[in-house]
Amino acid sequence: MGDAGRLVHQARNGCSRPSLQAHLETKHRDVKIMAALFISTQIIKEETIYDDNVDDKLLRQIIYDSQEQHILPVLGSGLYDSIKAEITAGSVSSDNQTLLNTWIKPALKYWVLAEGTDVLMYRYANKSVLKQQGDKTFTPDVEEVKRLISKWEDKAEWHTNRVRLFLVENSSTYPLYLNPGTGADVIHPARTVFQSGMFLQGRRGGKAPDMKKGMYYDSDRDHYAKEC
Repeated sequence: MGDAGRLVHQARNGCSRPSLQAHLETKHRDVKIMAALFISTQIIKEETIYDDNVDDKLLRQIIYDSQEQHILPVLGSGLYDSIKAEITAGSVSSDNQTLLNTWIKPALKYWVLAEGTDVLMYRYANKSVLKQQGDKTFTPDVEEVKRLISKWEDKAEWHTNRVRLFLVENSSTYPLYLNPGTGADVIHPARTVFQSGMFLQGRRGGKAPDMKKGMYYDSDRDHYAKEC
């Protein structure tokens, strides 16, 4: 009987230890996270500077956090949840596959780099937070880490904005983008992805045009777009 079998056997027979429940809960959480990822750990390692020896468990959590914090606000609850459900079911529509492969994954790769840069420097132990440092490597100072994170964030925001523009242009193909649902917990698609905020001045300079009813000014394309 394998480790998993022994744990299940212990649970069924009421001989579980305090650590057993925590172990099972952790395994269940890991399975749920892995099933809902918009990009795999393998692709992250193949197409970014992450080493092959980075722990997949840690990387999966970084991927999941990145898509929840940065991709969900752009897609909105309706489209985001629909894609998650299709990935979990193992059957993704051709339109959603195009959205994932061509637009979301390039953005998500850079968000994972940005979010993981400082995370991978530390390890949480029983009594303290430890800073990891290899025998033949050195740990950069705080300012270097900040510059590196800023670099990845700039690239991630640029690609994420392309996701937004694609969805605005193809909203008829993705009806859940314009209709994410109702309720206090529903997230509506963001109109801008840049953390510094939208600068409402046209590319040719001058005063930004007045807002029109039912429209918003898209400074990236220097024109009005239909309000989402």
